[in-house]
Amino acid sequence: MANPIEYIVFEPDQVLTNDHLNETFNYLDQQNRWTRNKLIGIGIVCGLDIVLNPGIIEINKGCGVTSQGYLITQYTNQYTYYMPYTPVEVPDDLPFVYDKEGGLPFYKPFCTGKTVWLLLTDDQFNALESAQQLNAKTLSSAAATFLSDYVVALFLEVKETDLKNCDTQDCNNKGEKMVLQVRPLLVAKNDLYNNNANKVSNIDRIGNINKISPISSRLNIPSKAFQLSLNSKVQLKRFNVPYTDLETADDVLNAFVSLVDDTTLSQLTDAYNSCYQQYGTILNITSNPFSDMLAVLKNYLDQLLKQNPLAIEYFYDFIDDLIKAYEEFSAKVSHIITTCCPDENLFPLHLILGDASLATNDYVKDSYRNYFIYSPLFSKMGVESAEVLLLFSRMVLMIKDFTIPDTTQSDKFTVKITPSQYMHFPLSERAIPYYYAVNESGAELYKSWNYAKTNSGKATLNLGYNSGLYNTSTEVAQPLLYDIEKYNFFRVEGHIGQNYQDVLSNILIQRLTYNLPFDVVAIADQQFDFSNVTLPDAEIQDLETDYNLITTEARSKILTPFIFVANLPYVGKTATGTNIPGRLTDSPIKRFSEVKTNAIRGIEPIRSSGTSYVYPKGTFIRNNCAILPNTIASAYLNALSDTGVFTNPVTGPQPGSIDELYFNFFYFIDAIETVMVYLLNTPSVIDVDLNEQYDAFNNYLDSINKVIATLKGPVAKTQVSRDGSIISLIEDYGVNLLIVDFETVLNAVLDELLDSLSNEVNQRYSRYADKHTFLNYYKNNPGLEHKAGVPKGGTLVLVYKNYISTFNKNISAPLSKAGDAASVKVRSASMEAAPTEGQQVSASPDLDENTLNLVKKMVADSKGVSDTEKLRLIDILAGRGVSENEPNYDIINKIIIADFYVPYIGSPIERTTAEITPPPPPAPVISMSGTTFCDNDTNPAQIAVSIPGGTFNAVPGLDSVKQTFTPAIAKAGTYRLIYTVNNVSSAPFNITVLSVPSSSLFSFINDWSGSGVKTAAVAARSGIVSATFTPTIRDSRFTYDWEVFGDNVSKGAMTADGVIRISGDSSVVNVKASIVTVSLTISNGTCHSSTTSMQLEITSTGFIITTSDDGPQASLKKPGAIEKLFTRKKK
Repeated sequence: MANPIEYIVFEPDQVLTNDHLNETFNYLDQQNRWTRNKLIGIGIVCGLDIVLNPGIIEINKGCGVTSQGYLITQYTNQYTYYMPYTPVEVPDDLPFVYDKEGGLPFYKPFCTGKTVWLLLTDDQFNALESAQQLNAKTLSSAAATFLSDYVVALFLEVKETDLKNCDTQDCNNKGEKMVLQVRPLLVAKNDLYNNNANKVSNIDRIGNINKISPISSRLNIPSKAFQLSLNSKVQLKRFNVPYTDLETADDVLNAFVSLVDDTTLSQLTDAYNSCYQQYGTILNITSNPFSDMLAVLKNYLDQLLKQNPLAIEYFYDFIDDLIKAYEEFSAKVSHIITTCCPDENLFPLHLILGDASLATNDYVKDSYRNYFIYSPLFSKMGVESAEVLLLFSRMVLMIKDFTIPDTTQSDKFTVKITPSQYMHFPLSERAIPYYYAVNESGAELYKSWNYAKTNSGKATLNLGYNSGLYNTSTEVAQPLLYDIEKYNFFRVEGHIGQNYQDVLSNILIQRLTYNLPFDVVAIADQQFDFSNVTLPDAEIQDLETDYNLITTEARSKILTPFIFVANLPYVGKTATGTNIPGRLTDSPIKRFSEVKTNAIRGIEPIRSSGTSYVYPKGTFIRNNCAILPNTIASAYLNALSDTGVFTNPVTGPQPGSIDELYFNFFYFIDAIETVMVYLLNTPSVIDVDLNEQYDAFNNYLDSINKVIATLKGPVAKTQVSRDGSIISLIEDYGVNLLIVDFETVLNAVLDELLDSLSNEVNQRYSRYADKHTFLNYYKNNPGLEHKAGVPKGGTLVLVYKNYISTFNKNISAPLSKAGDAASVKVRSASMEAAPTEGQQVSASPDLDENTLNLVKKMVADSKGVSDTEKLRLIDILAGRGVSENEPNYDIINKIIIADFYVPYIGSPIERTTAEITPPPPPAPVISMSGTTFCDNDTNPAQIAVSIPGGTFNAVPGLDSVKQTFTPAIAKAGTYRLIYTVNNVSSAPFNITVLSVPSSSLFSFINDWSGSGVKTAAVAARSGIVSATFTPTIRDSRFTYDWEVFGDNVSKGAMTADGVIRISGDSSVVNVKASIVTVSLTISNGTCHSSTTSMQLEITSTGFIITTSDDGPQASLKKPGAIEKLFTRKKK
């Protein structure tokens, strides 16, 4: 091999050897070949296309450069024959180094055991000797699939032969020459690699990241390292395709688990390893970051299923992200046909033209063809490789930064809607999902998410659930406030594991707030829960109308006899113990016919719709009757207790007496009151309680029958002689006409009509519940998919767990006959004793086989019951049923377990008014341990918020990511914190940072003149001296605390800015008593300065600074000057 860093310089009279000449030639030759390899490029420059015709392989005119820099040219030739290729020995003087272990391609020993054919034209075949022609075959005679196993190659065969340089003087042939000849070959695809080929299956996936040896040492013909696309294909299966019934939350979660099985994870791992193996050298990546990827993914999945199974949806999305990241990398890297200083032994003396069974196509890339690889001098290598390197880095970071969301703490997460893309858009154009730690120091995923944004310095503009961690601007933190035309999808995240009603309300509020174009429904996994939900108006409006008509008609039929009976005269027992009907002289009772005419003129509604008032017994009689004294009405109300219990004022009536008639009249009034109060307190058909209805209507029917029996006796005169008072009452008031109206009321069968309505309500509840189960919604809305959100114009489907051990909205049975009462109560008791979740249901031991078969037949023949429900009931009767199996996963009821979408507005599901117009969202609340701080406080104060996931306004000293406020950074001032979540802002939270007084130094001036003589004012007070003490910092906002320690001293009044006069008695002879200490502390609210103290001595001329053993503390300045100060901390 030539030495590229030295060459020989020739001099006169130098002795030359063959080595000198060869080294010079090799140096120049290598410089020439390196110019092609390093500065221009390698591969097929132009032409050399494969053209296929029947029985002919045509290679058209073209040229190319091998990786060693040798030029290969070819004229158009048509090859019709092929024969075994006889390889030659590698020349001894080949001017480059190659892998001797694997062999130089198409020389000995490389071709040993490999299938390599030499292509021949007709002329070349005809030029062969007869024996050689026997080894040649026509391409037309080959099998139809023969060429599909081969590639076409042009091999630059180099032979080293002896020179023929004999002359008349010497015939010793010395010297060699290199003969180069282009050989067209058919090479088996399987023989392009040796036994140590670069196969994904041989790469260690688990354990330490190992360095992979250079491609040249692993590949005999490493053309695959520069193919234009990755062959590994990874496809993620669709959810629940092919279709199966998903009836429980476990079924839904297990359907996700099945999509991320070992096969899928292994295929994905192989694909990622192939990225490194094929492009690691180009991207200058020296170690395989995906060596343990399979183990990492399986560990994520195992940990998730054991601790947090609800997060399986996020893991599925994560795998989908990895596939999309791989596809984007593969698409981008396929366009990189350039590299800096490519390996010289990639295809040292050959060019692969492509798959022998495929004609060269400008529009379809052939993964075997050695397309021209430009040097960076002639390509966009900087941009293209930088983007691919970033995409590769993203693949690494996605695996590293994946975080399994803790769905057990979901109530602490904010439900967030982020505009994004789906369909054909690459992962770079989509929002960063919820489950990545996007801002890990040194491994920030958001910086590797989108090359265009990162390259332009706009990486912080990547949208995502956690975008607030790296950008607090509203255009990123609240992107829904801005134009969303360019987005076609909305990611919905943070809701898994939360209560479905809270989530549904939250999303509907955001949809209304941001005017978002999608619908949302909440679907139960099993049974719809009506514990706090009623049927929508649209489902039962007709039944409500029927209910109102029935109850109003019943009232109209009952009202006439009720008013008449209530207004009949009645007085209580006299002293003699007899009941005597009263005679009302001032307002005589009308005959029944007159009462009937007046009562029909106006019928009031039974109740006011929408009221929640509970009506007590006595309401109906007060609303419809004039309560006159000495009437049944007044007596009835007087007999009602405060709790609504009625005690019949007639006791022990004798058959045939008027007492019996009045007893039954009171019984009738009370029964009507019971029925009417029940109807008044049942404003809707869905509120009908058949057990309560039975009790009310049973007494109602019995009371009417008894009144009729009592009246019919004397009228028909078929019974024993009656009290004359009864006959007189009947004749005077036309009571006999009551019989006709009472019989009309009996024939109205009000209880049966209400029972029929209640049964219809139950059936509609059942149909409504079916429509709200995931299984039926799935069937009725084809195209249901999961992509962690919803497209524009689509329907977001929230699936929540709803396990109910028994489901029965009401109990229905006709009550028109007294005999049905026992049936209803038995059924009610059986329903109340229904098995709880997980209990075994067995056949009743009291049912013999014949009875059991009869009941089964009744169930099978029943109408209005679904086949599924029939089978369930039959299984229960046969003892085969279990109410429900225990779940495989421990999941709390009423929480969201998964979300899906259909790309259209799904089957209409009526919502309550609260769902259509949800209440306004609660405003977030800010709280801190305090609101006043000092400007020298460097400790960050923690900020707490009631709703996470929002953003703060810009405030100095605020760290919105850590949610802290540092007073020292903010400086003195007043600040207003405002926190916004889902476009709802908190009330301003005011923080005050007070400036700490920088110094508490002070000075003093004695109250005497510069001549040293006391002033007249001082002289007037014998021995008393004074001085004015002034702080260095004077501010009326501060508080000044002067302290004076010593005897015979006093403080005067202090000004607002801290100036004070201190007086002392200089006449005291005791030296110790003449020493005083003056201290000053300056405060601004709770912010205090250090304390400055000064020790002084009282003399006849005023205060002076004391002198210590080391000398004076400070010298007294001339009169009027400021004394020198010293400071110390106050103990």
